[in-house]
Amino acid sequence: MATQAQQDGYVECSDCGHPLEYSHNTRGCETCRGDGGVNCPTRWTKAQIRAVRRREGLPAAYFIGSGR
Repeated sequence: MATQAQQDGYVECSDCGHPLEYSHNTRGCETCRGDGGVNCPTRWTKAQIRAVRRREGLPAAYFIGSGR
């Protein structure tokens, strides 16, 4: 059975629900900050995002433009 991340093609942040690959970096969640809300405190490096993608059974590499 596929995990939710495998079905979606991305990993959601457990704090704010936005995709780690597209929104999060070492400053927090860009989407939360852009929405004018409280910035999600969860910070991720690219290496950490690749590692969590591997753990979820997704390819380590992700491409923002392709949705994968």
